Amino acid sequence: MGIVINDIRTVLEQVHHLSGDIYLYGTGFCAKTVYYFLKERMDQGKVKGFVQTKRTEEQVLGLPVLTVWEFSKLVRENVSIIIAVQDKYQKEIKNILQVLGITDYCGLKWSELASDLYQMQETERGEIWEVFPWYRSLRDTESKCVFHYAMLAKMSCDIRYYLAMQRESSAVLKDAGGYKTLGDWIRTGRYQKEQENFLYVPNWTILNYFGSRFLEMGICLKGICTDNALLQETVWRGLPIVSLEAVKVFGPDVNILMGCGQRSLSYALLDKIQALGYKKDRVLMPCSSDNPFQYGIQYFDLPALRLGSEEIFVDVGCFDCGTVQKFIELTNGRYRHIYSFEPDKANYAHCRNISRNKQYQRFTLSDKGLWSEKTTLHFSDGGSALSKISETAAGVVEVTTLDSALQDEEVTLIKMDIEGAELEALKGCENIIRSQKPVLAISIYHKAADFVDIPAYILSLVPEYKLYYRHYSLYKYETILYAMV
Repeated sequence: MGIVINDIRTVLEQVHHLSGDIYLYGTGFCAKTVYYFLKERMDQGKVKGFVQTKRTEEQVLGLPVLTVWEFSKLVRENVSIIIAVQDKYQKEIKNILQVLGITDYCGLKWSELASDLYQMQETERGEIWEVFPWYRSLRDTESKCVFHYAMLAKMSCDIRYYLAMQRESSAVLKDAGGYKTLGDWIRTGRYQKEQENFLYVPNWTILNYFGSRFLEMGICLKGICTDNALLQETVWRGLPIVSLEAVKVFGPDVNILMGCGQRSLSYALLDKIQALGYKKDRVLMPCSSDNPFQYGIQYFDLPALRLGSEEIFVDVGCFDCGTVQKFIELTNGRYRHIYSFEPDKANYAHCRNISRNKQYQRFTLSDKGLWSEKTTLHFSDGGSALSKISETAAGVVEVTTLDSALQDEEVTLIKMDIEGAELEALKGCENIIRSQKPVLAISIYHKAADFVDIPAYILSLVPEYKLYYRHYSLYKYETILYAMV
C-alpha cells in the first residue's frame, strides 16, 4: 500500500534505502525539489523520469516525461513512484494510481515537512539545503534567509512564512518619514499579539484586496476604519467598519494600518489622525509608494553593486519606466545606454511619452517581447503590470531573443520582470550571459518552479556567478535573484 511521509528525518532515513528506478509524479516545483534532493542523497536508486496525468512536456531536467498510463505499463519490481505535488493535489493523484492498479507509492506531506524544517536548528537545516547546487552559490546571510523561508512557503503554500522571513531578515526597510512602516511592525511580532489593530481603507475595492491579504498572513484585525460614509456602520468578514473618530472608543493604544494603496493618500490623512489624538508610532505607514506590502530599492539592492558611468542597462519589462527612472537617479544620469523592452501596446505608448517628456538620453525602447526564439506568441495585454504571454490569450505579440536584438552590443546589467517568461527570455540571451557575464536581476516569483529552474540555468551558463536572493514584499511577490561575478 502507499505511504505518506510527514517528517523530514524519516525522509532522510528512507532516501538512503531507495533502490532501482524512481519516477516522480509531477513536473513542478515540488517534483524538481525532490529530484535534486534524491540526486544528492540516494546511495543506490536513480531517478529515471517524471510522470504527468496528461503530458504537457516531453522532458524535464533532461529526463523523459511519461503519462500515468505509460508509467502503469512499466510497473514491475524495482520501479517506484513518488507523488511529488502539493498537498491539495495528492488525493486526486492517489485515486488515479489506484484505478490503474498502482498501490505501491510514496507521498510527501509538504506542510508538515516545512514545519519540521522551520523548527530545525540552522546548522542542521543548512546541511539539508546544501543538496541544491545554487544554495552553495549564495553569498550572504540575507540570501540564505530568503531561500529558507521562500522554500518553506512554496512547499507548504503557507504565506505566513514570508512574515517569519521579515522577522529574521537583515535587510533595512525604507524610512517612512519618522512613522513606522508595516514592515517595521511585522518584525516586532506585535501583529500576532495585539488585538487592537484597525485597517484604514478608502473604499470597498481596497478593503477586499488589502484586507484579504492581511488576514491570509495571520495579522490580527480588530476592525476596519474609513472616511467613506457608505462603508461605515457595516461589517466585513465579521469585522465592524467604523469611522476614524469611532476608533477612539477602543482606547489610546489602537494601531491604524494604512491601506490606502498610495503613500500620498496616507500622508494626507496623518494630520487628521494626529488631531484625533493618535500617537505617531501607532500609525503604521505603507512600506512603499504604492503598496503596503512592498519595500526596498528593487533590482539595484546589492551592497556589492556599484553603478558606474559605463553601465549599459537592459530593462526587460519596462511597464511605466519606473525602473529606468531609478537607474538614471542611481547613476546621476551618467551611463552609456539603456535598452528597454515593453510589448504591451498601452504600456509601450506610456513609456514612449515618459521618455520624451523627461528627455531620456541614450535610451532605446522596443515594443517586442523577449523569448528563447524569434516567433509570434499569444499575449494578454491591457496596459497593466500583469500583461503576459499566455496560451489562452486572444492577442498576439512578436517576440525575439536578446542575443539577436542587441547582437554585438555590450551589456553590463540585465533586469527582467516579465510575468513568468523570465526563463525563456534568459535562454534567448545565452550568448550575452556566457560571453559578457553581466550583472543579472531576475524576478523568480511568478512561477513556483522558477525558484528552482532559474538559478540552476544561470549557473549552467556561468558557474562562477555569485548568487544573492532578496525579497521586497511582506507577501509572496517580489523575490529577486541577483547574479554577479
